[in-house]
Amino acid sequence: MPQTKAYAAPAAPGVYSFQITGMSEESMGDFPMFLDNKVETDATIYVKIKQLGYGSKFINVDGVYSKFQEVQSVPIIEYINYGKTVVGWDITYKIDNLEKGMHNIEFGCIGVNFPSRTLRDNATILKI
Repeated sequence: MPQTKAYAAPAAPGVYSFQITGMSEESMGDFPMFLDNKVETDATIYVKIKQLGYGSKFINVDGVYSKFQEVQSVPIIEYINYGKTVVGWDITYKIDNLEKGMHNIEFGCIGVNFPSRTLRDNATILKI
């Protein structure tokens, strides 16, 4: 009887890193870092997040759950001895329709598996 060598992938890790890596008024190109993730703009702002591990994402604006368009999600691939696996994503969100004034935007991710943890990062946007 023929035998096959099959390898099971390990369980998906819960989120272990979740951080803002840059912000821009353009959806593509460079996403520079800003001191303390603070930016002033009169336009739509795009925020890039690096997520490592798996989980459910959320965004709060001034403490209230909000939905924003995820305009890009690029998988981060790790090559292992039996193939490759997705270990995370570079995600770009389009933050628009903010009223004028100062806003605290909280980006978060609730990890899968036990023990579950929630990781967050914040941006401050002054909409002018």
